[in-house]
Amino acid sequence: MFITLGHFGHRYSLLNKFILFNPTQISNLKVWYDASDTSTVTHVAGAVSQWDDKSGNDYHVSQSTGAYQPTYVNGQYLEFDAAHVGLSATHALGLTSLTVFGVQESLATSFYDSTIIAQGSDGQNWSLFGSGNHDTAPQFKTTISGSSNDGNFYTSIPLNEDHTITGMYDEVTGVVSGRVDGILRRSITRSGQLDTDNSLLQVGKRASPHHRLREIIVYDGALSDSDFNQVGNYLADKWGTPWTDI
Repeated sequence: MFITLGHFGHRYSLLNKFILFNPTQISNLKVWYDASDTSTVTHVAGAVSQWDDKSGNDYHVSQSTGAYQPTYVNGQYLEFDAAHVGLSATHALGLTSLTVFGVQESLATSFYDSTIIAQGSDGQNWSLFGSGNHDTAPQFKTTISGSSNDGNFYTSIPLNEDHTITGMYDEVTGVVSGRVDGILRRSITRSGQLDTDNSLLQVGKRASPHHRLREIIVYDGALSDSDFNQVGNYLADKWGTPWTDI
């Protein structure tokens, strides 16, 4: 038996365990930006001045300069390009380990790293990129105990398609991992805590030429496999992206 929920018109089986899932149901939710929720996006004729955090932690990000504001397509995505330098806030999340999800679409090969979300003016603490320098390979960069890594996935994703890009750092095991649609693309082992010295939180920066962001979710700490899969399947069901459980 199926029912239809929301304006997306997706069908959900009543037996589907993700039917009532909400990211707040997993503990330690830190940040949640959701373009499908029109009440969280402040804009004038599509020019976005603020994107509200739905986690309850009030990590709202904003851009007051009109020429730098991204474009909102109602209920679907925020689009960033080279002129739209991103949304930001002076919020120090203070994460020593984390799990981050971003649903995004790259529209062209990027000359710069197209930021999904980052802590630090150039992601000095950590950053999740939809594409890297001169290619369409995502990246999850981390700075741990003062030492940074490039985080390149080395596997490009197709243009003009939505994909769920994830990064995780497990402080206990030291594993830094990056995935696309649940499939492992990069894994290295580090030691120590994520650096937490920079208070600048950024969304959508350095998107050259441009990309679209649909949803971003950040948890404090490394999620278990079951929780990770639950969030991934929630995003896949909602946005129509592929997903392979780990």
